[in-house]
Amino acid sequence: MKRKLNYFLGDTYSKDIYPFIYDLLSPDFDLDLFNGQQDEIVIVSPCVNQYEIVALENKRILLILDFCHFDFMSLEKYIDQLKPEFIISPYKLPSVKAIQVSINLLKTQDQVKTKATNSSDIIFCSQPLREDRRGIDQYLLLETLLETTNRRIFVKKHPRESTLQAPNGVTEYNKTIEEAFAEFKNWVGFNSMALYSARFLNHNVFMIKEDYPNYQKKLTQFDTKLKSNFSIMKDLQCKTELLEKLHQELL
Repeated sequence: MKRKLNYFLGDTYSKDIYPFIYDLLSPDFDLDLFNGQQDEIVIVSPCVNQYEIVALENKRILLILDFCHFDFMSLEKYIDQLKPEFIISPYKLPSVKAIQVSINLLKTQDQVKTKATNSSDIIFCSQPLREDRRGIDQYLLLETLLETTNRRIFVKKHPRESTLQAPNGVTEYNKTIEEAFAEFKNWVGFNSMALYSARFLNHNVFMIKEDYPNYQKKLTQFDTKLKSNFSIMKDLQCKTELLEKLHQELL
């Protein structure tokens, strides 16, 4: 009989990765959505809020952290309150014992062609930075990109952005993110998870957060390097390592 696990369906990101988690774990585990009553281990990809703390009180928790979760200033406090039994994380956590794994949870390797067809234009991955009051405006970042390059710029709206208030001179990209991976070679954004996936696919990626707030000069250098058709590759291990770690800890 397969061991039973539950999945906490929280914010947009946790909903986006649930099909991947289900496909990955269902051959070996009986995975069900958490309804508040089950006693089995609950897999949580956190939104980092008090609602989760209350809903998951006294539950056995396997916390899956991805790169985007480390933008929450309250993450360490959240972990202290949540008291997860297991943590899988791409980074070391100073006060918490975690299984350190570089994971890319977006659906890329098996479903996307890695050879992009468009090596001249740039796609900008927008995020609701202004709406989330992070002290940064995604449209100001986009305007800086416009001032930096003469290339055509396409913008992929974030699922939580109801409207796209992009400046003149850019085009909204309305296809899926998987289609964008197969189409665009050049990617720019603040720290969208799609950028990590694009790096995993060996595309040219400029992540503004890595050079913020002094990113303008580096952005110009990025545009210059594109003329030489350079490629950036960041070492991200295959996402199947997540399954291996779960087997080690739970089976």
